[in-house]
Amino acid sequence: MPLSDLSIKRKPVRLKKLHNSQSTRSSPSPEFSTYSYLLQPKTIETGDLYKTHLRKNSVDQLIDASPVNEILSKEEAKHEFLKSSFKFEKIKKLLLNHDLTCVEDFVAGLEISGKMFTECNWISGKGRIEAINIIAHLVNLLYKAVSELIEKKNQHTKIIENLQEANNILYIENNQKKDLQNKLDYTSAKLQKLEKAKHEFSSSIGQAHRLADLEKEKLVEKINILEKYISELKDVTKIDTINWDLEKYKELYQKTVKEFHAFKKDKESKLYRMQLEMGELKSSIQKNTSSIENHDSEKKTMEEKLFLIDFKNKELTEKLSECQERVAMLYEDSLRFVVYRDLYIKLDQQFNTMRLKYNQLELNIIAGNVTLSTDGIIWVSLEDPLFDKVRGFMQQGVDPKVFEPPVPIRKDKRTFTEAPVYSHRHARTVTYSETQLDPSSVDLSQLKLKKPAYASFFEVGEKAASFELPFTNWLEVTMRGIYDSKYNEQIYCSFESGRTPLRFSEFVYCWLGRFMIDSGSRQVRELEWWKRESSDKLRLELLLALKHEKAKKVWEIHTFIEFLNEELMLDELSFFLHCRFLLFKGPQLMITSGRFSALHFVALDRVFEVIDKVMGKISPKDRSELKSQLQSKARNKNGSLTLDSGLALRIMLEYYIREKKCKYLVIKGLFSVAPKKPDGTLAFQTFRIICLNLDPEASESLIIKMYRDLWAFGNGQINHDNFFVFANENGFFFHSLRLKGDDDPLPLNSYNEIDDSTSEYAKRMKQTFNTYTHLKVPIALIRDALRSIGVIDLLDNFVKLEDLVKAKYQEPLENYRGMSLLDTYKHLWNLAIQLQVIFEQIHCYSSPAQVPDEVKDLEIIALPRACEGFIERLHKMTLQKLTALVAIRKIQRSWKEKAKQNLSLATTVLKGINLLKRGLKHHKNQKSA
Repeated sequence: MPLSDLSIKRKPVRLKKLHNSQSTRSSPSPEFSTYSYLLQPKTIETGDLYKTHLRKNSVDQLIDASPVNEILSKEEAKHEFLKSSFKFEKIKKLLLNHDLTCVEDFVAGLEISGKMFTECNWISGKGRIEAINIIAHLVNLLYKAVSELIEKKNQHTKIIENLQEANNILYIENNQKKDLQNKLDYTSAKLQKLEKAKHEFSSSIGQAHRLADLEKEKLVEKINILEKYISELKDVTKIDTINWDLEKYKELYQKTVKEFHAFKKDKESKLYRMQLEMGELKSSIQKNTSSIENHDSEKKTMEEKLFLIDFKNKELTEKLSECQERVAMLYEDSLRFVVYRDLYIKLDQQFNTMRLKYNQLELNIIAGNVTLSTDGIIWVSLEDPLFDKVRGFMQQGVDPKVFEPPVPIRKDKRTFTEAPVYSHRHARTVTYSETQLDPSSVDLSQLKLKKPAYASFFEVGEKAASFELPFTNWLEVTMRGIYDSKYNEQIYCSFESGRTPLRFSEFVYCWLGRFMIDSGSRQVRELEWWKRESSDKLRLELLLALKHEKAKKVWEIHTFIEFLNEELMLDELSFFLHCRFLLFKGPQLMITSGRFSALHFVALDRVFEVIDKVMGKISPKDRSELKSQLQSKARNKNGSLTLDSGLALRIMLEYYIREKKCKYLVIKGLFSVAPKKPDGTLAFQTFRIICLNLDPEASESLIIKMYRDLWAFGNGQINHDNFFVFANENGFFFHSLRLKGDDDPLPLNSYNEIDDSTSEYAKRMKQTFNTYTHLKVPIALIRDALRSIGVIDLLDNFVKLEDLVKAKYQEPLENYRGMSLLDTYKHLWNLAIQLQVIFEQIHCYSSPAQVPDEVKDLEIIALPRACEGFIERLHKMTLQKLTALVAIRKIQRSWKEKAKQNLSLATTVLKGINLLKRGLKHHKNQKSA
């Protein structure tokens, strides 16, 4: 409670309340940090009181504010006395604990003031009691100042201890230059701080002097005011005792002032000691600087030594460089040795391969399987009646079977008459029998985009115009390896994947940069990583080989060149590769004659079987005539008729080219009868009906994407030419292919179930179908999960595959796209695994249902187990290759032994002939002599 409030309020205040407020206010508070703050003139207690008493009418206000007389009882006075004495004892203990015995008189004065405070409670009038309270409050302020000074003493002792520790650290680390420098900076910073503290302390002492003088003047003035006030009082007793007490307080104040001066002198002595210690520190710093100078001299000597060491190091580096040059020369010699060794190994391998070819050729000669190159080539021109037969069947009227969709059109398919009419040209459904088509008038080369050909990737110079083939049939085997790999990519881009294969020129360019044909095994193998930088050389060699071999009349090379130049598009290549796969019953390089012969002949019966499979839309009469013409072109090999595989595949390809021309005419007819908008453009629903007429199983995503891309391609104009060109480019014709496999429909019994008694193949397929039927519940769960993730193509493809499995591999087999029932079942579960990966990835943050650990482990193990049969098959194929190599080596050894015997016999014969010649010559010379 501020003193200004006590001195100005006019309302009477009881002494008991005043005593309580004074006791709470006189308790020491830890919030005061320094005694200088307590002695400032602007504090609440002293400043406000000083201002109050400087007023002119202060005496009158004190007289008016005197309270009502009230005398306390002896018990209350005794209680107040005991309370103040307890506080005095506390102050005395505090001073004695800190060895401040010089202020005992000050403590005695405090006790006297406490007694006066309790005795003066009987005095009536507020002004006297307030004065006593103010004096007691000043005593409390002195108590706080003493406590703060004690804290300062402790802080100074701590600072001195820190300085001593710093001096010890400097003394310990004087032998190291870098540490001395750091410690020197540290001590200099400490000195600056001490000097700053000294300056601040001296300024604070001066300020304390000024504040003490000011407070002294204030107290003197207050005492004068009190004396005047007491003299003016008439009805008050014990004035003499009060005066005696006031004299005591004056003496007590003088004593406190003297003690303050003594304390000040003590602080000055401490400062002097600190200055002495600073001088000692400066002397130690000088010693340290001298040691640093010594270290500098040592540093110079060390630098001289380092200079000598550097000079020696340069000499050693020169010697080292000479040694490195010698090592480099030795390394170059070792590289030359490695190169020569690799060249020797390569020549040895070439020798072994040539010897293998020689042995194989001898075996083929013995077996009668070898024909001369001039006799083996069967060249049939495109103008030959054989190709006219393929291109010209049903010329005047198109057979509806050729263009009928392989499967019934979907339920959402509509005819043009059901579509909205946008102009006065109402459309009607036109049947194929009403249209007369002439495919020979269609030029497919004009219905495609012009893109850079394979030859434009290189700059062929005069030096690169000639090169040597790695082995005799390198070009043919390389083309066959590329075809095999391209068919593998086509299987990879199955209909449920939605992927479109690379264009053939792009595929060949990438293939030759990563793969090659092994000269020994004639199989596809990966190109070594150090040879990939020179892969452009292989690409250019293929181009030059095709240029040189183009003069030869070989259909295999001609067809490859047309595919490479993209004269034939992706769907034609897909049809060609499918026929090729059926003709060879697998990869061509898996057949011995396909690896080692320039012309690969196949049995004529197999050619006829494939023709019946892929050209079933030709009438039986036309097919029999075509077969008779092919039989006239066949060659007799080992008692059986064979035909050049390149010629057979070209005939099948020409059949598809004719079908594609007819497809163009059908598209043209559909566009001609399709309704148009008033601006001449084609509506999306009409475009959708055209696409569904061409491919009833075309997905909605493919149709909408094709419409948008075609609209952008034609700048808003969609006609039959743009449609055909864009269908070539984006793979629409590729995805709409429906190709039969080599298998026949599965036989069914009277219960409409697969009859497994006919063959092992049917038994295997029935086992597959039974497995599917037993898993109907899991498959239904997978189907429901597919419906929940919202991916249209994934759901549609799963439903298509499931429907194909349910159909039990029955007609029409074109829907299976060359797959068997087992292959369809595998593709179905492949989509299920894809769903599993997607489902677990999107639910990785959710909390799934608890699954037993056995099921989790089975999930991880089941995927590798699913490939166990495939791995076992690869292992068996590897064993077959090894056994074939062992058999070839045995044959080579036997032929070597025979060759040695024949060589020894030949040498003996030659020796006998030479002896005979010498004898005859000698006989002639004797006759002439």
